[in-house]
Amino acid sequence: LIALFSLAIIVICLWSLLRPQWLFDLAYRIIDRSWLLPVAVGARLMLGGILLWVAAETTWPLVFRVLGWLSIVAALSLPFIGKRRIRQLIDWIDKVPRIVMQLWMGLGVALGLVLLLGVRTILV
Repeated sequence: LIALFSLAIIVICLWSLLRPQWLFDLAYRIIDRSWLLPVAVGARLMLGGILLWVAAETTWPLVFRVLGWLSIVAALSLPFIGKRRIRQLIDWIDKVPRIVMQLWMGLGVALGLVLLLGVRTILV
């Protein structure tokens, strides 16, 4: 599951490097949907739990534990942040220079690769 998530991060970030507006179009389309917040919370909780669960078997257990706890904290904070502030964040990110967006997507690719390489021992 972590490998699939890692590949999804890599593909989305690579595609967004080439077409950054695609990511914003998607975000603006789904931000006001009523199901978004519970799904986002659930997905982050699940991801955080899985990262913590597999951490000991990975190449970099500390990295996976930190990312797992960050995911859980992010999940628990989302309801307090609310849709209005999330939309404001998307609006702000949409206005940053293209090079900044490309750097963020490059970091996303790196994160995906770290996760993928970290679980390679589990996959073998």
